[in-house]
Amino acid sequence: MNPMTKRTLPLFLVFALALLFGVVGCSKSGKVTGTVTYDGKTVPVGRITFHPEKGNPVSAEIEDGSYTVQKVPSGPVTVTVDTTAHRSELNTLKKGGGMKMPGGGKPPAPPKDAPAEMQDMETLMKERLEKLKNMVDVPADYADAKKSGLTYTIQSGSQEINIDIKKK
Repeated sequence: MNPMTKRTLPLFLVFALALLFGVVGCSKSGKVTGTVTYDGKTVPVGRITFHPEKGNPVSAEIEDGSYTVQKVPSGPVTVTVDTTAHRSELNTLKKGGGMKMPGGGKPPAPPKDAPAEMQDMETLMKERLEKLKNMVDVPADYADAKKSGLTYTIQSGSQEINIDIKKK
């Protein structure tokens, strides 16, 4: 080994180890799963967001009362639960999918010989309406990170956090 290599090799190793530990330290995050209830009732649809003290918020949809959020930064977080967009969607679907008919009312169902895409859209709208019909409205304060009061500490790795929102 030449003298130059003997001097630079230890410095290179120290630099490589520091870089490795720095990258490993930055990747600490958790996968969080759980359920959401409000006043003892399952929240069938909505959006849950984890707001870490450092880093960007991470969110996911609530489906059938359950959620899975990937890559939530480790440490303290504030959680928000928002159902307003889903309430708006429900109201739109109840009014006929947002399509307005002259004189009001719902648009007619597609004819039997309509293209499959139109038939599928009608089916999808009915299925979505069925899912939303048991909507549970969570108060707007729980959609605001400054007002929700829902705080947790996230560990790296997988964990379960069931969120039971109390009626105020």
